[in-house]
Amino acid sequence: MNIQLIEKTLFGEMKEAVNDYKSGNPIDFIPLNHSVEELIHGAESCKEMINNRGEISDSDFYRMLNEFSFMHFGERDYYNVLELVYHTNFVDDTVMKTDMHKIIQKRDNGIWWEYRTDYHFRVLYAEDFKVDSNHSYTIEEIKQLIEEKKIVLLSKVRVLSCTDVDYKKEEFGNSTDLILHENYEKFDCAFHGNREYEFFHVDGKYYPYTLKYIKNYINSKKLKRLFSAHINHTENEVRDVTDYRGNDAWSYVAKEYSKEFEDKGYAKRLVKLREVEKSTN
Repeated sequence: MNIQLIEKTLFGEMKEAVNDYKSGNPIDFIPLNHSVEELIHGAESCKEMINNRGEISDSDFYRMLNEFSFMHFGERDYYNVLELVYHTNFVDDTVMKTDMHKIIQKRDNGIWWEYRTDYHFRVLYAEDFKVDSNHSYTIEEIKQLIEEKKIVLLSKVRVLSCTDVDYKKEEFGNSTDLILHENYEKFDCAFHGNREYEFFHVDGKYYPYTLKYIKNYINSKKLKRLFSAHINHTENEVRDVTDYRGNDAWSYVAKEYSKEFEDKGYAKRLVKLREVEKSTN
C-alpha cells in the first residue's frame, strides 16, 4: 500500500484575497480560513489517531485518514484483505484450468469452423495447496477447494480457439457444453465487476475487511511520519500567506491575514500541534 500526504496549498485562496484588495473590494478571508481550518483539523485528526487509535472504530479511522492523506492499493493489498475474509494465508495467484468449455461449429465464407472457448479461473491459492497446471479441474473439485479455503476465485479467464473442419453440420451448441457454461457463470469471483466498489464502498462485500486491514497496516510509526510531514507542510503554507516583509499587494494582504490568523486561534492550535509532534518523536 502506498500512502501519501494530501499537500493542500493556500495559493488559490490567497490570490483571490489579493484580487479583492487590488479591485478595491473588501478582502474576503472566508475561503482562506476554510482551507486553513482543513489543514489544521487534518493534523488534529492525525494526533487523535496516534493517541487514541485503540478507541477509534475502523470506519472512523478510515474517515479521519482520508482528511489528510490518500492511499493506493496494490494487488497484494487486495489479497491481504481476502486473507482476513477467509482466515487463510494465501501465497500467490495463478490460472487454474477447468474442464468447462463450449464448442460451436458454424460456416464462415464457405468454410466450416469449430470455435472452442475454454473457461478457466485466476485464483488465489493457500500455502498448503499447489495448483496443478496440467490438470483440468472439475466443478466438484473447484467447489471442494473453495469450501476448504484452499483457493479464492479472483476472476474468470476465457480462452478462445478455432480450427477449420472438413465436414458440414448445422450450427449448434452441444447441450452438455451449455450446461457447463451456465455453471461457470454461476461462480462468484472476488474481482468480478467493480472491484473498487466491493472493497471500498460502504455497501461492498469486502468493505469492513478493507477498513480493518487499513487500520492494521497504518501503525503508529506510519502515523507519526504522516503527522510530522503534515505539520511541516501546514507551517510552510501558513508562512506563505502571513509573510508581509515586502511592499506589494500580496504583502499587504498577508499582513492583514496574519492578524486574522491570530484572531481565529489558528496560531495557538498550530503551535500546540508542533509541541505534540516534538513530544511524539
